[in-house]
Amino acid sequence: MKFSVIIPLGFHRQSALECVRGWVSKQNLPGEEFELVCLLPTADPDGLRGPIQALLRPHDQLTLCEPAHDMALCALGAAQARGEFLFFTESHVWPEADVLQASMAVFREHPDWAAFSCRTLPVVPNRLARMEADMYERDIDQAMNHHPWRKILDQCFVTRRAAYVEAGGIDAALGHYAEWVLAARYFDCGLKIGYAPHIELKHLYSGDVGVLREFIESFIEGEIRYFAGANGVDGTISSEMPPEWVTRGDWDSGFAAMVVKCMGRSAMAQPAWLAMPGWWREFLHWGIVAACGIGWSIRKARLRTAYRRALLSAASMAGSRARLSDCFEKFIVAYIHLHRLKEISAHLPALKDIPCAQGGATVRDLGQQRRASGFHFPEIHRSTELRWSRPAAVVEISVPAGSSGIAVLCAPKRRGLNRRRPMFFINEEPVPAGRVSFSGHRALIALEGAPAGVLRLAWVCRPLFAPRDSRRLGLPIVGISVEAAA
Repeated sequence: MKFSVIIPLGFHRQSALECVRGWVSKQNLPGEEFELVCLLPTADPDGLRGPIQALLRPHDQLTLCEPAHDMALCALGAAQARGEFLFFTESHVWPEADVLQASMAVFREHPDWAAFSCRTLPVVPNRLARMEADMYERDIDQAMNHHPWRKILDQCFVTRRAAYVEAGGIDAALGHYAEWVLAARYFDCGLKIGYAPHIELKHLYSGDVGVLREFIESFIEGEIRYFAGANGVDGTISSEMPPEWVTRGDWDSGFAAMVVKCMGRSAMAQPAWLAMPGWWREFLHWGIVAACGIGWSIRKARLRTAYRRALLSAASMAGSRARLSDCFEKFIVAYIHLHRLKEISAHLPALKDIPCAQGGATVRDLGQQRRASGFHFPEIHRSTELRWSRPAAVVEISVPAGSSGIAVLCAPKRRGLNRRRPMFFINEEPVPAGRVSFSGHRALIALEGAPAGVLRLAWVCRPLFAPRDSRRLGLPIVGISVEAAA
């Protein structure tokens, strides 16, 4: 048997019968060359079992499963499929007559392809469905034609069974995010995924905000669960870390309280800093985080999402297409941000046990560990990877016994560290000026009398404002390293 067509029937949008009928009765490929593997949640709220069974042929499979999520059903279907090739699709997607024949031809023409994704044509019953389809089609075009590895489109993904097994299969615990993880695993295994846009299926978009929110929630829950676990530390997919995750340390109320303490001490030592633009806003920011943690940001995000939802409702009733598209996309962005914050909030307590950077911290460490607060998103400047801090920041560092100092290396900018003169703190205690030496864009902090173990290094400096940049900037950190004693 050549093909196993895997159809999860959890989210069928009243199209399950049309989907199954399209595979059973409309394919040009001889019937004995492919099987349908249909997975139906045991609850079967829409009574699909009888009608689906009536459409299937003797060698097709219909399995009742406890899981209701499409990704879990797909994983189970792949495990019981018998075909040489696995064709993953959805129950609100239905095929053209030549889909399987054309898929066979693609594998003959591209023997180096381990898998490929097809193309879906949108079916849009209402205005919001049109907006939803437009959004997804832009994302699909970016993924299929430009992204280096995000080539799996689970609406219509065809793979050699051996390649699927080699890549580890679908991780059902990750919800809809499992699609991205599987694509990254194919890439890491050196398994090439192609794109065959001439093979077309029709895809029904619901235009239902509730359905879309359900998809987003599943994707974000899996995304944050992935990065909160050991799998998220390294690998190809680390390049797709969401900004909320990279900056999650900024919501640590304990670290925020440390930053407030350091800022207060720096102001006592240099009162002129109090008059600098942005200083009090920075102090207030950290004060709110120290008092409320991530809760304040969640409340703001919830209000912003409600506002965007109200604008979307108004635009859907009376707005132009351009207005509706703008409101739709801004609502989606707001809802994604809100749900990421909520998911991160649930994981923050467990992340306190993540070990800090050993012997220093690279830009990558500052993005992958939680034990740092006060850093903007990583960026590249003149081929150098750096991460701007805020005017006040703190990071935990593991200092081995016998270490002589901590070196803070910054990217070359117009002003060197020796001109900016930040104040450094170790465990919230100011480092005397005599123990800090500046050399261009590098500062060396002597560890005289400081105990070995985990130390908190913090700094406070004058806020820096760059043209066309709304951020309040501190130091452009390239790396932090521990110097061994001579």
